[in-house]
Amino acid sequence: MINFSAADKTSGRKHNVTVQVDSGLTNAELGKMGIEVDDMRERQERRRFLVNAQSDAETLLYSVEKQMLELQPSIIEAQEMEKLVADLREALTGEDCDKIQALRKQLQDLSWQVTGATKL
Repeated sequence: MINFSAADKTSGRKHNVTVQVDSGLTNAELGKMGIEVDDMRERQERRRFLVNAQSDAETLLYSVEKQMLELQPSIIEAQEMEKLVADLREALTGEDCDKIQALRKQLQDLSWQVTGATKL
């Protein structure tokens, strides 16, 4: 809806015009469209979180694999890291954002632990 107002400066008369566009849709159809837009927004938000989690995990995997080659952690740490790397790679084939983030956190913590131990 658009409202227009105009005033004649010489006579002081005011005129108001309202323009209302009719889309031909019923209120029920407009309501349904609003719900669909909200659903689409939620799906896009979930997808954005998933893509960010996957990207963070891929970056960490690259760093950890490089770290394992350079630092050569103990056998136990290496086995733990290899298992977490494999589990995280497997999780990346799906769309479980929470699982990806949890495995990434575990691998990151272990990586920091190994890095700290090798500096001592």
